Amino acid sequence: MPAHQNDFNLSLFLCFLLVPVIEPSLKIDDQTPVEGTPVQLSCTVKVGTQPITYIWQRHTILDGSITLHEGNTSILVLDPATRSHTGWYTCTVKNMVNEETSGRLYLDVTYGPDEPEISIKPYAISETGFAANELEEVTLNCSAASNPPCHYIWFYNYSQMYTGQMYVIPKISRTQTGMYTCLAQNAHLNTRTQSTISLTVYYLPVGSPTCTAQAHNNYKDVALWCSWPGGFPLAKLKWLQPNEDKVIVSNSNATLIKNGAQLQNGSSFTCSISHPSLKRNISCSTTVVMPPGGPNCSAVATKMNEFIMLTCEWTGGLPRITLQWNNNLIGDIKESSNIYVFKPDRTYNGRLFTCTALHPMMAEPADCLIQLGKLSYGGED
Repeated sequence: MPAHQNDFNLSLFLCFLLVPVIEPSLKIDDQTPVEGTPVQLSCTVKVGTQPITYIWQRHTILDGSITLHEGNTSILVLDPATRSHTGWYTCTVKNMVNEETSGRLYLDVTYGPDEPEISIKPYAISETGFAANELEEVTLNCSAASNPPCHYIWFYNYSQMYTGQMYVIPKISRTQTGMYTCLAQNAHLNTRTQSTISLTVYYLPVGSPTCTAQAHNNYKDVALWCSWPGGFPLAKLKWLQPNEDKVIVSNSNATLIKNGAQLQNGSSFTCSISHPSLKRNISCSTTVVMPPGGPNCSAVATKMNEFIMLTCEWTGGLPRITLQWNNNLIGDIKESSNIYVFKPDRTYNGRLFTCTALHPMMAEPADCLIQLGKLSYGGED
């Protein structure tokens, strides 16, 4: 046999069968974990040629699909689980042939409640917290992050008042000033938190503000006086355009001092008043007037001259005319009308009485005189 007939070629063929992966199975060891505890997710695929890659994703409405990890591990550990981990999870497995994705599982992380936040409408603040005007409708709203959602309980000065997230006071009164507490409760976790605010109710003084003018500094000056006492907080008052005059201001009254000799008859002055319960400032005014004429004196004796009544009058004007008898040696100082009654004896025969009128806008005092005649008594000729 020829030698070439004994030669032959030997070829070796190796055949590998690549198996596609099938849909993996996703498991979460605790689908409702408490925030701060660990959670383990496992992805199992029973069929598929190695190597297999695992792709972990979370899906939320807000963020869409987010890839958390891609590699050769079939276990994803969230340690610790936080509220940001809440969402739908999937596991995708792939090899050289194909890829498959598991069904979705929802991870619902429970937490809270966080410290409540209290808001108020209408919004106003005071030195100690929030403020409201008397008779306003006040709405208190409480919000605390919690899963599952929490329940709310309202307390006023630590006494339970209402259950619900929103507490409405239709017409708040000054007696409802105090501390308001919102208690948030997570019944599932048996946890609770609370927040407290101070609410102050403002209210106006009773009546209306008063403006007037009074004599001041021994009748040399005019004191313009504006007052509205009471309320909370106290009203703030000021005279408009005080220029360089001395102004004394407090929370419920304001005084403006004017030199009487420099004032024109009929001058008007306005006081501006502000208060948190007022939508806009209000005002009151007063006019300084020197009354016409002068003091008028008279004397009247009762029957049998038992008593004598001296009358001095000068009415009108603002400030009022101040009247006094005999340089205030007898009787009292009075405004507009000064009546002095006394029981006479013979020593009063021919006695002279002087009524002095004082006003800041007068350069000098004005007098009127009255002289008694001879007095007769019962039984005398």
